[in-house]
Amino acid sequence: MNSSPGQHARPFPPRWLVIILGCIVVVGVILTVGLQLKAQLDTRTAQANSQTLAADIKRMCATNGTLMVDDRDLCVKATQVQENPTQAIPGPKGDTGADGLDGLPGIDGATGPPGPTGPAGQVGPAGADGTDGISGESGLPGAGGLPGPAGPAGKDGAMGATGATGLTGESGRGITGVQCIGDGDDSYWQITYTDGTTAQSSGPCRIEGPEPTALPTP
Repeated sequence: MNSSPGQHARPFPPRWLVIILGCIVVVGVILTVGLQLKAQLDTRTAQANSQTLAADIKRMCATNGTLMVDDRDLCVKATQVQENPTQAIPGPKGDTGADGLDGLPGIDGATGPPGPTGPAGQVGPAGADGTDGISGESGLPGAGGLPGPAGPAGKDGAMGATGATGLTGESGRGITGVQCIGDGDDSYWQITYTDGTTAQSSGPCRIEGPEPTALPTP
């Protein structure tokens, strides 16, 4: 059988199959020998039991003379069994014995080659929604944004209610008189107020100018 490069030719039959067949043969031989030994042991046991039973019947026959069961003389049969011990009287079938112990596990077989990839299965139904996760920690405050453009002027507000009348103010101070005192550059204005106080202004209040000239006669 040819093999492709890089692969070893597999022996036929495989080693694991030879081992399994060998184990089966060994188990069969053990069972056969065991059954033969058991048959021989059963034969010997039956012979011993028949000899014992024949001896007991012979003693009863010596006491009673004869022992008849279903028109059969057991004394004569007991004499025949003692004279020919190979003819054992088979007893009733015994009860089925208990199950034997489990055998040892077999040797693991060699790993087989990987099988071909199977066809893709049908898409399963969507799973249920998962539970909400734990809320994350709050982030750091962001940087301040740039000032936005000025908005349009708002509409004129409604006229407010008339305010309460204010308190009467104190009486004002009026002027009772103004008088020019002095002559020329030393003159000044003196102002008299209603409360009796006076005040003076700087600067002359009378200026002496040149005398007027006569107009020419036309």
